[in-house]
Amino acid sequence: VTDDSLVFEGHNSGSILLTSPGDSSVDSSTSTFPISINQNVFIEFNYKTSVPFYVGLQANLGILGSTAPTYLAGVGTSDHWQKFYVNAAVFVGQAQGTSYTLYIKTSLPPGQTRGRLLLDNIQIVTF
Repeated sequence: VTDDSLVFEGHNSGSILLTSPGDSSVDSSTSTFPISINQNVFIEFNYKTSVPFYVGLQANLGILGSTAPTYLAGVGTSDHWQKFYVNAAVFVGQAQGTSYTLYIKTSLPPGQTRGRLLLDNIQIVTF
């Protein structure tokens, strides 16, 4: 989205809009990315959301295929922008993929008829 009221920094943010009871969404990064093992690994992002969501990784194992997405953290609602960190070191150390795919999963809670998840500045931090 590019509407200034929905953007945290810069000119756009990612948006998942759920508009009907029972709606859900599972989204993944369009590009895979490497992560070196044996170091601290965090997924860092800014978010604002009226629906809870989950953040996960899938390990791509080269010719062996890939793991199922593993959801590493659940995030609650927030009516203002916040920063969140997900520790991914244990998953990366166990899965040892050649690359990884980021997953975001959300759904409308019972009784809720509309919801939006906004994400910005998603990055992998290692040290």
